[in-house]
Amino acid sequence: MANIFVISDNCSALTALFPEIPQSASPKRTKELLTYYLRCERERTEIIEELRKKIMEDYTYQKQQARISDMAQSLRR
Repeated sequence: MANIFVISDNCSALTALFPEIPQSASPKRTKELLTYYLRCERERTEIIEELRKKIMEDYTYQKQQARISDMAQSLRR
């Protein structure tokens, strides 16, 4: 898995799934976040590792398939 760091625009759906991802509402704030996280490698790496762990535990193909199957079964009831 690659070491990719993401800064997103404000998105409530993303916040619900991944509150760890920094978000910005303006170009100025995006620049501030970029500057900060480029300077703070340890914090950036911690966020990357936290998200990697969360994705590997909660968002594997098998777990997503099970969630979809459960949703489909509940719709049939």
